[in-house]
Amino acid sequence: MDSMKQRLYKDRYKLLIIIILAGIMMLTMIKTLRHPVSELIWTSVGGYSLSFLRPVTIILFGILIGGFLFLCYCIKRLKVEQIFIFMGIIFGILYMVVLPPFTTPDEAVHVDTTYYYSSKILGQQAVDENGYVLYRSGDVVYNHDEQHIPTAQSYAILYHNLFKMDHSDGTVNFLRAPLSVSAIAYVPQIIGVALARLFHLGNIQMLLWGRMFTMAFYLLCLYWTIKIAPIGKELLMVVALMPTTLQMAVSFSYDSTVLALCFLYTGVLLYLTLEAKSVTWHHIVLLALLFAWAAPAKLVYVGLAFTLLIIPGEKFAKRYWKYVSVAIVIFAGAVMILLTRFQTVVTIGSSTGGMLAEQTTYNLSYLLHNPSKILAVLYGTIIGQGTYYLETMIGQYLGWLEIILPGYIVYGFYTLIVLAAIRKVSEEQVLSAGQRLWIFLVIAGVSVLVGAALLFDWTPIESNYVYGVQGRYFLPMLPLLMILCKNYQIEMKESMTRYIAVALYVLQYLTVYHVYVTIIGR
Repeated sequence: MDSMKQRLYKDRYKLLIIIILAGIMMLTMIKTLRHPVSELIWTSVGGYSLSFLRPVTIILFGILIGGFLFLCYCIKRLKVEQIFIFMGIIFGILYMVVLPPFTTPDEAVHVDTTYYYSSKILGQQAVDENGYVLYRSGDVVYNHDEQHIPTAQSYAILYHNLFKMDHSDGTVNFLRAPLSVSAIAYVPQIIGVALARLFHLGNIQMLLWGRMFTMAFYLLCLYWTIKIAPIGKELLMVVALMPTTLQMAVSFSYDSTVLALCFLYTGVLLYLTLEAKSVTWHHIVLLALLFAWAAPAKLVYVGLAFTLLIIPGEKFAKRYWKYVSVAIVIFAGAVMILLTRFQTVVTIGSSTGGMLAEQTTYNLSYLLHNPSKILAVLYGTIIGQGTYYLETMIGQYLGWLEIILPGYIVYGFYTLIVLAAIRKVSEEQVLSAGQRLWIFLVIAGVSVLVGAALLFDWTPIESNYVYGVQGRYFLPMLPLLMILCKNYQIEMKESMTRYIAVALYVLQYLTVYHVYVTIIGR
């Protein structure tokens, strides 16, 4: 009893901060219940009553506050990967419902493509005579045309149709064709949707099952990434739980799969470079599979395989195997690209431009004849769009970029990323100057490829900056880039893991709160 009193006295200031934060959370719940919830529960939209908002709001905040208190109670006994999986499950589930289906950019076409492949698996007709994806007639309950900008009505449709089953006989299309992307980019999503259809689950449950399997795959990959990474565990956790990252992780987008695979690659790379005694053929096969899996969705990220050259040569059975291994990994990705996206590769070098039908876009031939234009576009993109890339990478603009988070939340995430990038005393190894320089050059090269892809596809020749680039396209490289900041000159005497985790939870709490209030207020 005396020892408990001593511990409480010793941690009295920390305990006071926890009580204050929990109290603030309670106040935000009360404020939300009083306004706007109390003003909505007596109304209806689209024939649906909004009376459910009061209990749903209480449950939402109850989960958030209960999770915060549980984290604070158990945090001393949890490893970083365990903290991640705890917060990942809580916020993954909340993001999955607070940001309804079709809320994330282009999610509708990813749902179409997933549904198309699930029909193939189930032996059903996948498209009509015009190439449009065929859905069950009951799937008209919730569709992209009405719900891509979420409102209180979006929640009402979800709530009132959540447990409905589907026994419809006919089919319907939404005049959308599937993407020409390989099914391997949608494996988790396809499994979820196929199982939901097999069990005759209704439209809402089907969409949530697809998201749930996507989220589970992402969390599993990131758990192992953080577990095996010898350095940067906190950094990986922060990046993996940022608003933009989580939004993509729980969506139908193949970006979720790509992010999970690229983050896992980062963990394996750091493990092989700093901790593993030797590199075996098992490691090379794993790396080749990772790149072959991710390549059909995002061709440019295959270039990250060149970072394997930082692995010391003595860890290979023979030094030349280091270069052979890199070649094998790149070859695996290249072969998968040629098998699944050959036409896309051909288009890049064509003179006809990209996806803009009404204007001529940049192409390789034009740039070769006008090399000065390259520098003009590069300068215009960095100076004119650099801040926007940082904001959309963290998550200031969620949904279809129409849900805007307050600046203090975004700056909070910036701060956590910087703190997590500082070396802890327990991190005895860091990358050498040569290794860091090489990684930086590879990341710069891949970033240029990201810009080039959108330059050829979306950017009119008259423009002096690249169209269509968002910060989320640089997320696969962010952990590796920030790990370059770890050095022996700056270190933390005390581990900041607990403080970073609690601050991360609070920032995500504020994010969920702001998104929820924004949507129900529409």
